[in-house]
Amino acid sequence: MSTGQVASLLTDVLGRKITHERLSADELKAIWTSFGLGEKFALWYINAEDDIARGTEEAFLHGEEKEVGKRHLLDYFREKRDIWIP
Repeated sequence: MSTGQVASLLTDVLGRKITHERLSADELKAIWTSFGLGEKFALWYINAEDDIARGTEEAFLHGEEKEVGKRHLLDYFREKRDIWIP
């Protein structure tokens, strides 16, 4: 599921427009280092996020631990709706 699709689901559940903006690696690095993370860790985290976006995380899920396909994200958002409401 793309980040745009996730934003659309949240828009439907929360009743207000949710958008997603893809940040560049430099923008992400600036954010993570502003939180006090070292540059090496920030770059590692950025690469991990890129891997997840390409679907490589799913390759690690197997057997009883696999959650992919067992539950729809929309159901989770509906159950946890109050998390995103101030």
